[in-house]
Amino acid sequence: MKLAIANVRWCYPKDTVARRSSWCRFTKSVSGQNLVLFGLDGIAIDFMDKYKNTFHYEAIYVLQNPREIKIFRGIPVYMTDEFSKATHDNNCVFLITSSWFMNGYIDILKRNGKTQYFSYLVMECRRPLNLVRIPLIRLRYSFLKAFLKDNGLFVNYIWFHIKAVLRVCRIPGFYKSHYAKIKKLKNIHKGERCFIIATGPSLRLADIELLKNEKTFSVNGIFRLFEKTDWRPTYYAICDYNVCLDYINNYGSLDFDSFCKERLFFIQQTEKLFWDDQYTKKAQFIPFCSLNDFTTGQRRRFYYSENLLWGLYTMQTVTNFCMQIAQYMGFKKIYLLGVDCDYITNGQHFSDEKSPNLKSYIQLSDAQERLTKAFGWIKKELEARGVTIYNATRGGALEVFERVDLENVVNELTTKKGV
Repeated sequence: MKLAIANVRWCYPKDTVARRSSWCRFTKSVSGQNLVLFGLDGIAIDFMDKYKNTFHYEAIYVLQNPREIKIFRGIPVYMTDEFSKATHDNNCVFLITSSWFMNGYIDILKRNGKTQYFSYLVMECRRPLNLVRIPLIRLRYSFLKAFLKDNGLFVNYIWFHIKAVLRVCRIPGFYKSHYAKIKKLKNIHKGERCFIIATGPSLRLADIELLKNEKTFSVNGIFRLFEKTDWRPTYYAICDYNVCLDYINNYGSLDFDSFCKERLFFIQQTEKLFWDDQYTKKAQFIPFCSLNDFTTGQRRRFYYSENLLWGLYTMQTVTNFCMQIAQYMGFKKIYLLGVDCDYITNGQHFSDEKSPNLKSYIQLSDAQERLTKAFGWIKKELEARGVTIYNATRGGALEVFERVDLENVVNELTTKKGV
């Protein structure tokens, strides 16, 4: 609840009925009535912990139910599409026990003709004690915690850039021995072309087979296809700590060295996930900054680095991570394959894999919007450096790059070689 109060400026409802919620009015209304809750996120649990024996709960309605919970603490749980005007009689009081999706629940109640409902978050914010404490809560959660945590504002805005300068200047203690391998990657493929193979649902095994003689990057869960083909990418990459942790937890000891022919690229933050017996000989850990995750929310701009030794900035997707590495290595033409950029219609991956970071429709929709903007930004950055990007994906929603036919691209090179 304290964290919800700290973020209340972003989730406080505009709806007049919800904004008028108060404990006094709620207590009078709920006396002798059944209570119906909307939402099952953190503040719902906070409410039930405090008032588990105070009210008679009739049902809980949720917009999303990733774990398919049917009963929670003895209370039936339903999806909101099961709620209608006739679902509950006049002996019910409706309480929104959600913060992030509060406006969504308000819309559902209003569409079904409900004109009297309350918001737990609003009621808590209007408590006299909390009115005094809100500035302190915001200082603690919105500033100090966000600023000082491991991946917070201080680390990404200030400390990363200090270390980058010291790293580039080869100051002992900041310039590690394995960084010398990064410098050797500069322009090793100058003027060549490469294919970046993502794991979108449009990816076909036959397409991969066409690229056996090409320089290729691939990412994340591509290893699920390895039992069906002897193809292996030239380079393999993961740039998400949670994805890497998810693979290690679900698959145990993975032979990452077998995932590619030449080099593995991981972000520096994942280095601690690899024990001595899992440490890969092909691995290259790249300094990585999450600054773009903070700056794109309002300004929708990105920071770009063309120097792997300085470090790379997150660009929403591992595909862009690979494109930055490809540019550093000297590639002048980049072809994308399996980059559907369509989380909502076709799903996220060619397999049943789901991202550990994305669970709800709202999160998926926002991720797709941010992803499209990130692709547009990196296109400008790479074109300014003489790199051209083409989209060889079959279908999908990514229209930022010029579309090309994969067979034509491969056959064109074969013809030039006279094969």
